[in-house]
Amino acid sequence: MRPLPGYAVNMDKPAPVSRERSRIGLCLECRHSSRVTNDRDSVFYRCQLSDTDPGFAKYPRLPVLRCTGYSPASK
Repeated sequence: MRPLPGYAVNMDKPAPVSRERSRIGLCLECRHSSRVTNDRDSVFYRCQLSDTDPGFAKYPRLPVLRCTGYSPASK
């Protein structure tokens, strides 16, 4: 099979994204996010920046793909 004109023969494949990461987004790895489970075992991600800045939603709609407050948690 011949490659299409203008396309590289060996294209790098993007790194696989975990299912959880694709559902939650940046909040999964952010130092300002905390995981909250209610009595019915539903899981929410709470943004602690909302305590001091009304520009951040307390419980953001997931997945969060962009956030000005994102800061990776230290490992």
